[in-house]
Amino acid sequence: MQGKSLPRKIKEKVLDLFQQGFGYCAVAKILGLNESTIKTYSLLYRSGDETSWVNSKAQKTNPQVLFAAVTEYLQSKYGYKQLAIKYGLRSSTIARGVKNYLKHGIVILPRGRNAMKRLQEQKAKLQQRIQQQDKQPLSKKECREMRDLLEVNIALLEVLEESDPDELKKKEYRQQRKRLQARLAYVRRVVS
Repeated sequence: MQGKSLPRKIKEKVLDLFQQGFGYCAVAKILGLNESTIKTYSLLYRSGDETSWVNSKAQKTNPQVLFAAVTEYLQSKYGYKQLAIKYGLRSSTIARGVKNYLKHGIVILPRGRNAMKRLQEQKAKLQQRIQQQDKQPLSKKECREMRDLLEVNIALLEVLEESDPDELKKKEYRQQRKRLQARLAYVRRVVS
């Protein structure tokens, strides 16, 4: 079972044994499970959280859920393991989210080698093309490339807006996204 989430039925058995008064060591021995996993469930159970860890399951990382886990980590006594179980995330995902939040202000960074550098280069290239568009008409191929760059940057701004707790930054991201969406609508009309 190492590296995978426990099935809901087993979690329900663990909860039932906790309610009968068994400690985490006894529950681990009875069910033949890893003691550290059951200890984490025990900590959540004793803290008053009886159901969220039973119902949680692994899923694709949602930026809002990760942001909630990161803020709870920064504001509470819970560790990565407990929050991972509570939110249905991996503890390493929460740790990476905390690191990203403290360093960059967002919980999920774009993936890949030099992703941030590439995004900054794309943004600069897009701005350059927008300036050129005002000077001379673009070919269909250039319009398609610009459309793709605009779509990527709009998606990035959406992620930044969702994951940033600062309302001023959210407003700035929203304004930038609206400007890019207006430009994207124009480019789509030209391409089609």
